[in-house]
Amino acid sequence: KKAAKAGKGPYAHELPVELDDLWKFSPDPADLDDVQLYLRLTQEALSGALGGGQGGGQLSAKARKIHARRRWLDLDLYRRCVAAGLKPLARAFFLPAVELGLKMQRLEFGLPPTPKQTPTELAAQYVVKGSPEFGTPSRVLAATRAMVAMEICCEPHVRSLLRNMYEGERAYVVGGRGETQ
Repeated sequence: KKAAKAGKGPYAHELPVELDDLWKFSPDPADLDDVQLYLRLTQEALSGALGGGQGGGQLSAKARKIHARRRWLDLDLYRRCVAAGLKPLARAFFLPAVELGLKMQRLEFGLPPTPKQTPTELAAQYVVKGSPEFGTPSRVLAATRAMVAMEICCEPHVRSLLRNMYEGERAYVVGGRGETQ
């Protein structure tokens, strides 16, 4: 949090002050869980950037329980993608998840960045020879898509907006015979 406010650290721009406000002033426990999940993802990014993508070691019983509930979120893959340096490739085609979340919250729309090169040409610059995971441009692009998807699905504003949208629509589900439930 201090790094974000001071503007220090490799991913400080991805921890804006708005997350701090959401953490402090939100009455909804689900919003707090969302911020916690995003901070965990950011922690994995820092671990990947500084630790070279190595695993975090043995998990405590509590961490194993939380990890079991979140099997859809492959933090190891995310850490390896960051360690392989795929963030600049992702930013070449897509906004950071926090910017996207804030734009969605404000109902602002715009086009993502459009680089001069094709995705395959850019991905070729990130190929790691001898790596089964990042050995071809198509695999690099697949890993980058997975990394961006994890960032978006963990972003607190996106999660809150989608949760509110679906919870508000829950009363209008139409049954098999046309009746509302």
